[in-house]
Amino acid sequence: MPYGRVKSIEGDYAIVVIERQEMCGDCHACDMVHGSKNCILKCVNACKAEEGDEVDLELNPTTFLKATYILYGIPLVGLLGGVGIGYLLAKGLGDTWQELIMILTGLVGMVGGCFYIYKHEKKKKYQNMLPYITKIREL
Repeated sequence: MPYGRVKSIEGDYAIVVIERQEMCGDCHACDMVHGSKNCILKCVNACKAEEGDEVDLELNPTTFLKATYILYGIPLVGLLGGVGIGYLLAKGLGDTWQELIMILTGLVGMVGGCFYIYKHEKKKKYQNMLPYITKIREL
């Protein structure tokens, strides 16, 4: 079960710093974002934890799969869709131009997918996918 330390409180949510867990495998996304093995998560503060508390976290496995699809799947679909549209748009322009247009439209599609996720996050459509604090650990 993952655990971490509450860094700050934001209303009904806690910002929790956790160390990369076994379930992360070889992902290393935390290394890229934060430059360390620590990862910062926004969690539902169901136990009313306070700043500095060590807490246990839980995330429904089904929710984890949905969140993974959203985070990786939507930009991938945008990338592939953009490449396909670029291929259709640049059919008769020659190989060099066709490849360049496919790359550019693929990148536009991927950025569009990321923007879609960003906009929905701002509308709080993914709040039900957040991990939640199950218990405050005794020090």
